[in-house]
Amino acid sequence: MAHTTPESTAACTNKIRASPICRIRCRATTPATCRPTSFPLWLPGQRSLDDPLPGGYPNNWWSANNAARNLAETIANAIRSDTDGLNQIRIYTLGLGDLLLAGTGSRLEKGASILQRIANDPDPSNHDYNPNQLPGQFFYADKPDQLNLAFSKVHDEVVRLSQ
Repeated sequence: MAHTTPESTAACTNKIRASPICRIRCRATTPATCRPTSFPLWLPGQRSLDDPLPGGYPNNWWSANNAARNLAETIANAIRSDTDGLNQIRIYTLGLGDLLLAGTGSRLEKGASILQRIANDPDPSNHDYNPNQLPGQFFYADKPDQLNLAFSKVHDEVVRLSQ
């Protein structure tokens, strides 16, 4: 896994450069735009990776697991932070099964809590909720037959927001 750094922050607009997603590698299509082509594997405050080696991070379970979790949250945050489009994006996540309630990974965190952060779910159990971004929602299904209810709730929410 290679650690990424910005190719050229000069290609990013001042608005993007001032935002947390400026830490992404970008390729400018015009001087006024910046499209992400990659994201960092680690940002301050996220799960740590093993010490970098020349050319990247060690290829081991710890670094791969933490990098995957970091990337999912970093990309979701970048999506919710993007205000340049016509409409901001709201994220909904669905989780299935009791393994989401078990502590795993280097922090022994629950998969459900990761999905709550990705969605920016305002539930009181989500201590990382960002009120400056659109809230989404995490839906949990204990068993496969409960997925229909979860998908129906997402459908109802999307219909409500589109009216």
